[in-house]
Amino acid sequence: MVGSGVGLVGICLAHVKASKVILSEGDLSSLANMKLNLELNQLNKGMDDPGSINQDPNLEMTLWQLEADSKFETQVKCIFLPWESAEENELQNFMPDIILGADVIYNPLCLPHLIRVLAILLNRNKSSSYPQQDNHSHDLSRDDTDGGDKNSVPVAYIASVIRNAETFNYFLALAKEANLDVHDLTEQYKPFDLLPYMQSYDRSTIRLFTLSYSCK
Repeated sequence: MVGSGVGLVGICLAHVKASKVILSEGDLSSLANMKLNLELNQLNKGMDDPGSINQDPNLEMTLWQLEADSKFETQVKCIFLPWESAEENELQNFMPDIILGADVIYNPLCLPHLIRVLAILLNRNKSSSYPQQDNHSHDLSRDDTDGGDKNSVPVAYIASVIRNAETFNYFLALAKEANLDVHDLTEQYKPFDLLPYMQSYDRSTIRLFTLSYSCK
């Protein structure tokens, strides 16, 4: 997951027994908060803690190995990953099947860096010779054990509130320049009305997209 924030999505994925979860965050204070939230949700068994992250604020990647107990059987990693300084060779090592992002396209200054990270993660041909399959056959329930399904095409799912049409159009333009296909799935998978009492935002502005690398 890119821009994992407090780690809520990762905690949910652990509880539904995803085989492996990697949570990335570019802000050190948010990363520390995420680590605490994972611990509070008992996702810290067997943790290899390298020490305080504040000891080295310039560290490109700070990693905690967080393994859930046998009840969940999920491996969760927290990674310090600033989009603007992420190295291509490091990103290629992840080989994800599915990339998630929640409300990560609101700041136009960050969008070029986000698109670059997504393009590297989604373009598996740059780091392997595995054959490509149909870009539109993605199954969220598939197994993504170590290394993932090496014959599958990675896909990103981005959910976001559209606050500013100009910023969103900028995101689409950058995605096109990076050979990323963007598909709107909002009507197909409408968000659940989990908190009907919340009136602070208009649910109709929440959109769900997939991004995949175009081989054209």
